[in-house]
Amino acid sequence: MVIEIDLKSSVGQSQLKELVREADVFLHNWAPGKAAEFELDKGDLLQVQPALIYAYAGGWSSDSNASSLIGTDFIAQAWTGVANQIAEVSGTRGGTLFTALDVLGGAVAAQGVAAALFGRFVTNTGGSVYTSLAGAASLLCADELEMAIRGEDLSSNIVANCVFPTADGLLAVDCNCAQIQVQLIEVLGLPLSTDFNELAPQLARALLAKRAEDWLVIFEGVGIPATVVVENLAHLPLTALASRSMTVGAYAQVNSPWNFT
Repeated sequence: MVIEIDLKSSVGQSQLKELVREADVFLHNWAPGKAAEFELDKGDLLQVQPALIYAYAGGWSSDSNASSLIGTDFIAQAWTGVANQIAEVSGTRGGTLFTALDVLGGAVAAQGVAAALFGRFVTNTGGSVYTSLAGAASLLCADELEMAIRGEDLSSNIVANCVFPTADGLLAVDCNCAQIQVQLIEVLGLPLSTDFNELAPQLARALLAKRAEDWLVIFEGVGIPATVVVENLAHLPLTALASRSMTVGAYAQVNSPWNFT
């Protein structure tokens, strides 16, 4: 059901509060300060419904913290470094016009609301959830953020989470720790004295010698995380992992991740 309400009017604000009285969750993504302007911020609504989960999915932080930056998907990509990551991988000059952070931010907000509802079930009290596009972006930049906090040179992140061409397709290799990098050196038959700075280009050259599926068998045998990259989305429903999460009819549909009992 969709109900149209004029939130700039006192009548509309009262109408919304009556809906909140019977609601479990109130979620909004208004510009910072708008909730207070409408007299519909957390304090206002918890007075109406003390068990309410008040959720804000914004651009940067809380709904009361105004920022000079517009909280749009593309601005958030640029400000957080996601655009630079996409540019480096794709060879383009910026981020993606696909609203990647809007989608991921929505998923993070949904997870936050679900966690808050569980918390309410345990404590029998309401609560609040604050998520943002910047927070979603931090999930995509976690490795770089961790290294920056430790004061490490970002260029020293050698081979972590790379995709390489093989004889017949792409292979994603997750080698984000020294132990796995040592295993790669052994599997490839490189000298144990190989500098990790030289591992990425040598790995790229070596993987061209076999098919992606062949490398996958070898890597799985020694515990190196890897997977064949699905380049044609039409093939995705045919893969063993994805098939359990998709329903194929006239078109392929991703199943809901939620189960309720």
